[in-house]
Amino acid sequence: MKKVITPIAITAADSNSRTITGRIVTFEETGNASIGKVQFAAGSIQPTAVLLNLEHDRTRRIGKTLSIEANDKGIDATFKIANTTAGTDALVEAQEGLRDGFSVEVYFDEYETLKDGTVRILKGEMTGVALTSEPAIRSARVSEVAATEGEEEISDSTIEPEAQPT
Repeated sequence: MKKVITPIAITAADSNSRTITGRIVTFEETGNASIGKVQFAAGSIQPTAVLLNLEHDRTRRIGKTLSIEANDKGIDATFKIANTTAGTDALVEAQEGLRDGFSVEVYFDEYETLKDGTVRILKGEMTGVALTSEPAIRSARVSEVAATEGEEEISDSTIEPEAQPT
């Protein structure tokens, strides 16, 4: 069985409810992962509750799945972030666009290799998700961040995705 790590961007973070939400994997889109070019076939991963860690360091866990749902485009999830210094930092970093990527950790053994060398995963098991600063699959970007602390609102903003060089 092989393992792949593929980053995706976060769509929302809310420090009052201490959640971060976004697309954790997009189906049928090629990205650059730990194994090189990779693509997930539609339905290749089933939504599974997992822990959220920082930059694929499983000793730096910051949250757990609150909700997760698959559709024909990919898998979206909301993570409840721990009330720790690392968790608070992660919320701020997501809000500021400094660490605004999700990266799925998947073990797989059913795949095909496309003509251009892309590994197209046909079936895999999600074992974790990382909050990362460099998402490989660029289609999902932070679209909304709402963060409050106590009763005082810090900010309520919409972040426009940056143009990616081609």
